Amino acid sequence: MKLINERSERLTKAIKRIEELEKENKRLRVEVTTLRTPKPKTPASGSVKSPSPKGIPSYAQSTASSRNKEKSEPQGEEKDARKIPIIRVDEIPYSYKDGVPMKQFYPRYMKSTASSIEHQRHLFPVYFRKPKPQAIKKDGWGSWSSPPHSPPPPKEAELPPTPPRSPTPISDLEDDLGTKSRLYDNLDLGVRMQTDTKTNLGYLRKAAEIVQKSIFDVGNSGGLGQTDKGGLSVRLYADGPHLIRLGRDELMSWIGRYPHPGLAYNGRSEYTIHAALLDVVPLRNAISHPSAWELLDSEYVDGLMRRAQGVTVVLGDENGAMEIRTIRDSLRDDANRAWQMVKDIYWLSLLPQPGLDNLDFPYHLRDQLSTMARNPERYEGLNKEYELLHKELVAVAAAWGNTRRMAT
Repeated sequence: MKLINERSERLTKAIKRIEELEKENKRLRVEVTTLRTPKPKTPASGSVKSPSPKGIPSYAQSTASSRNKEKSEPQGEEKDARKIPIIRVDEIPYSYKDGVPMKQFYPRYMKSTASSIEHQRHLFPVYFRKPKPQAIKKDGWGSWSSPPHSPPPPKEAELPPTPPRSPTPISDLEDDLGTKSRLYDNLDLGVRMQTDTKTNLGYLRKAAEIVQKSIFDVGNSGGLGQTDKGGLSVRLYADGPHLIRLGRDELMSWIGRYPHPGLAYNGRSEYTIHAALLDVVPLRNAISHPSAWELLDSEYVDGLMRRAQGVTVVLGDENGAMEIRTIRDSLRDDANRAWQMVKDIYWLSLLPQPGLDNLDFPYHLRDQLSTMARNPERYEGLNKEYELLHKELVAVAAAWGNTRRMAT
C-alpha cells in the first residue's frame, strides 16, 4: 500500500509540474509575441528620408496601404483558429450550420470547364489523319488530264460515343449488397495509425484475387462484353482468374477505352461497370509497386480495398463482397490495437523516467513515433476536432524522442 501511495504522489506531482510549465510557457509566448510586434518609427524632425532605403527601388517597396494593413491585423493568439468540421457522406462533403448538415458548394472558379470535362472523358487522345490527296495520272501525250470523276469527299473521323454528362457513381447507388456488406463503413479512428506493411500487402493481394475471381465468374457466364464470335475476352477467361490483369492498359484492352452496351450487367449500366473496373487500378499499382508510405497508412489501404469491394458489389458477387468486408474488419482491428497500445502507455509517458526504451514496439509504431518526434510541427493543428485524441499520441511521441536522445 505504501508503494502505491508513493507512485500516486509522484504521478500527481508530475501532473502538477506539467500544468505549471504549460502556464509558464503560455505566458512566455505572449511576451515573445509582444516583443516581436513591430513598433511604428517616427522620423526625426528635420531629417530627410531617402525615397529608396538600402538601395531598394521604389517599385519594390510596400505601399502605405499595405503597411497599415499589416499593423491592423491581429497578432498571435488574437486570431480565431477555430474551423468548422467537415464530414463526408458517400464522398460528398457536408458542414454543420445551426445544427443542420449543409452540402458544401465550391466557387465557380474551382469547377471544371467544359474543355477540362471533355479531356477527362477521353482517356486516350483521338488522332485525326488528314486524307491523302488522290494522285493525278498523266495521259499518253504527257499532258495533265482531269480525272474521269471527282473523288468522293473524305469521311469525317468517327468519334466514340460520348458518355452521359453525369453518370451515376457507385457511391450514389442504393444497393442491398452494398448496405449488407457495409461498403462505405470506412476506417476512421480520428488519428491516422500506421499498421504492419507485410500484413497490409497480404490484405491487398487477397482483395485483388477476389476481384479476379468475380470477373472470371461473370465472364464465364457470358457477361462483360463476351460474344459467341470469340475474341480477346474469350481467351481471357480460358485458363483461370489468375490470368486477369488489373492494370489500366490491360483492363482497357478488353473492356474498351469507352463504355459499350456489352458491359452492362446485373442491372448496372455499362458506364457503372466500366468505372468500377478502372477504379481498381490503384490497388494493382500498390501491389505491383509497393511503397512504405502507402502500406503503412491504414486508412489508405482500407480505401484501396473499398474499391475492390465496389467491383464485387456491382457484379453481384455476394461471397466476394462479404469476404473483402471481413478483410477490412481485420485491418480495422489492427489499427485499433495500435491505437490501444498508445493509450496504454500514455500515462507512463508522463513520468520523469517513463522507461519506454524497455518496451517492445512493432516497427510501424516505432516509425510513426519517430516521425512525430522529429517533426512535431507537421501534426500540430491538422485536425482541431481531434485535438484530445492527438494529445495522447503526441505525448508518447515526445517521450519516445526524449528516450532516444538520452540513449544516444
